[in-house]
Amino acid sequence: MRTALSTKVYQIQGFFPMVKRQIVVSVGAAILPAALSVPAFASGSSSTPGAGDVAAGLESVAISTEMLKPVVDGVAANLAVIIPIGIALFAILLGVTLIPKVIKKFLS
Repeated sequence: MRTALSTKVYQIQGFFPMVKRQIVVSVGAAILPAALSVPAFASGSSSTPGAGDVAAGLESVAISTEMLKPVVDGVAANLAVIIPIGIALFAILLGVTLIPKVIKKFLS
């Protein structure tokens, strides 16, 4: 005889295999843009004066628009590539999930 607690445990154990693939895909989709944007910030040269100087205080650093221009350009370039690919992958995943359900619904 199952208790209410053991019934809940079995329900939870049955739920996780169903959503395991969706969780893995979601985590991958969340990590992908961050991983692809890393090369944009991995510049070999530094245009910031005193960037190698550890003793320079934060109050002595003045951020100008010229300093932010490469960062903004890099993010914009990466987004211009990531967004169309992300929309296509989302459409494929949605189609793979919904089309069999729609066909099954009309056939039954």
